[in-house]
This record gives sequence, structure tokens and C-alpha cells, in this order.
Amino acid sequence: MYAQNVHMQLRPSSTAQFTQTLEKEVIPLLRKQSGCKALWDECLAPYLRRRRLEEQPISRRTLEDVACLVQRGSFQTAAKRLGEVRHAEERATKLEEKTLFPILERLEEPTEALVQAKAEHQVIRGLFDALTRSLSIHAVPDCIDIQRELVAKCSEHWQHEQELLAKHINLASQDTLEEIQTAVSHC
Repeated sequence: MYAQNVHMQLRPSSTAQFTQTLEKEVIPLLRKQSGCKALWDECLAPYLRRRRLEEQPISRRTLEDVACLVQRGSFQTAAKRLGEVRHAEERATKLEEKTLFPILERLEEPTEALVQAKAEHQVIRGLFDALTRSLSIHAVPDCIDIQRELVAKCSEHWQHEQELLAKHINLASQDTLEEIQTAVSHC
């Protein structure tokens, strides 16, 4: 078996055609497959590894820094650091909601874990909003409590995210990957 990395850049006018090709040709092929380590190794494993080993620890440390900054009364700096974490987490959340979750839903019926992950996104967004509000009014005890809850919810979600992607993705065979590449190259 061999693996291929495929990189493409779509013209803005071909996005609709690309989406249609994915939905009508690629997804049906994926549904028929029962397993291929290459797709996991080349696509999802690097994403999960980067999230687990790089992005999540940085987010956790930054959220801890926010608590320290609040306790010292550096609300403006705390708000800036919170904005950095929020931006990174929102980027990952949007990737999940706009790309990974729809693929999972097309490959198989939505599972309880997928529903739970979507609900966790809403809770985390709400906690970011609450912490931002508390920072804006300099409410130190509220900031600390919300920050702790946010760290706990993010940690819980990160674990669920990893389990969900590892457990619920039907992986494609090499033949299917080649068919997908051919179909996508027509866009």
C-alpha cells in the first residue's frame, strides 16, 4: 500500500461544483468502504495530533494565564489573551461544524457522541461570552469561576473530539481514494 498527499486550490467559482462532486460521488464511495488506514494516517491523525499536542496545551496555558492576569488586575491584557484562545478554538470549532461533522453525518446516522460534541460547542461559546462580559466589568470572582469552568469544558470536549473522530469515521480503501482523487480533479 502507498499513500498520496493531494493538495488543491479551488477557484472561487468552482466551490459549488466541488461540493456537489463531494456529495454525489465521493461520499457515496466512502459509504461503501469498510476501512483504510491511509486516510486516517494522512488526513485525520495529523489534525488530531496537532490539536492534542500543540493547540490544546497552548489554549489551556493561555486560559490559565488569563486567570493569573485577572488576579493581578490586568483586565485588558487578560481580554487580549482570551481573544487569542477564543479565535483558535473558534477556528477548530468551525472546521468541525462545517467539515468534519457533515462528513460524519453523511457517512452514518448522527450518533449521540456527535450530538454531544455539537452541544459542547454551544456551551463553550457561551462560557467564552460570559468570561468576556466578566472581564469587561472587572468581576474578579466571576472571571475566575468562569475560567475554571471553561478550562474543564474545553478539556472534556477535546477528549470527546478525539474519541468521536477515532471511533466514528468509516475509512476508504486505496481504490476509493483514487476514485475520489479522479472525481475531485474534475472540479
